[in-house]
Amino acid sequence: MFKIKALKEERLKIVTELDALAKVMVEESRDLTEDEKKDWNEKEARSAEIDSIIVRLKSQEERSRYLSESETKPTQIEVIREERHNEEGEYRGFSSLGDQLGAVARSMTPGNASDPRLLELRAASGSGESVGADGGFGVQSDFATDLFNKVVSESTLASQCTTIPLSANSNELVLTLVDESSRATGSRFGGVRGYWRAEGGTVSATKPKLREERIKAEALEALWYASEELLEDSTAMTTIASLAFTQELSWLLDDAIVRGDGAGKPLGILNSGALIAPTRTTANVFKFEDADNMVDRMYVGGRGNAKWYAHADLPQQLRNAVKVSGANSDFLMYSPPGGISGAQYDTLYGKDVKVIEQASALATVGDVLYADMSQYLLVRKGGVKSAQSAHVRFIYSEMAFKWTMRVNGQPLWNTPLTDAYGSTTRSPFVSCTTLTS
Repeated sequence: MFKIKALKEERLKIVTELDALAKVMVEESRDLTEDEKKDWNEKEARSAEIDSIIVRLKSQEERSRYLSESETKPTQIEVIREERHNEEGEYRGFSSLGDQLGAVARSMTPGNASDPRLLELRAASGSGESVGADGGFGVQSDFATDLFNKVVSESTLASQCTTIPLSANSNELVLTLVDESSRATGSRFGGVRGYWRAEGGTVSATKPKLREERIKAEALEALWYASEELLEDSTAMTTIASLAFTQELSWLLDDAIVRGDGAGKPLGILNSGALIAPTRTTANVFKFEDADNMVDRMYVGGRGNAKWYAHADLPQQLRNAVKVSGANSDFLMYSPPGGISGAQYDTLYGKDVKVIEQASALATVGDVLYADMSQYLLVRKGGVKSAQSAHVRFIYSEMAFKWTMRVNGQPLWNTPLTDAYGSTTRSPFVSCTTLTS
């Protein structure tokens, strides 16, 4: 109704303006000028448009009034969910991981009945066996996801990698990558070349060179023997399980990313064909010249994302890493956290320096890495899975728990890139090799 009132007011104004034009024609005994005719036509068209809009709005008002008067009481729909299931229908019978592990232990103790929540969980997961010793009980899905997320968050390197999850029906990722080793003309993308064509000239056909990589999800496992006394305290079990297993699995995952041999585990950076390792200038010491060399060998696209990863002994040498190039022109390469930089981490050439336990011993390859970890690919399948047995350590009154995560990885690069102009090679992964003399 408010809209209709405004339209009527607009139409009244138009009619008044048309009356004024008509009065001019009568009093001055003349026809309208071209501008006045244009104005008259526009006002007539708008008046007709307003009439049409008002008719449609009134018709809609009548329809709405009819529907509101004939509206019946809405049907009440009640959603009934199974007991201990969330809104998505997923089983949530256990309040915590410790609660579930304790239930597993009690159910597998001779003379005790199986906890019905474990049987419901097994049925929900689609497994056909109901005896833990025959195949183990699955971990409730929210706990499994939480454990995997903790593993990644605890991992300094893994959390920086590009990660691709595998689907439930897949155990392997097949990648098609560009096989490129040089940025020189005719070598970009493995062989693609463009031409500046002169009039009447021709160009040669080229194509990219591709390579296929298959990355199979491998098993990373940990085994725990829990005493009966500990199993009685589900709070303690939750704390210990989350802390111990996530930290151990994350440590091993980061270690494999650095130095894995690719046999049943990730291919590590130090064993990759993409690693560049310029020779350090002084034995057993990391100096500013070494940092200079490493920074210069980072590929162009990775310089904004690259970070330093170093052995815990390295910052002591970095604190003295001042480049001297002449009077009054020294500059500090390294800056500790806080202080002048105000940064959370140590910085070297303005980039974060993160100390990692997985770095090599000082003065060996891998004691310091300058890396763009987005160029390292991790594949994973699901979360952390659990199996358990009361029989392995029965005489010790202990329950055996085994935790498994399916994960693998490798660098996306298989070789460094040579500059388009010059012979210098660059890569996302740079370290320093031992001085040979």
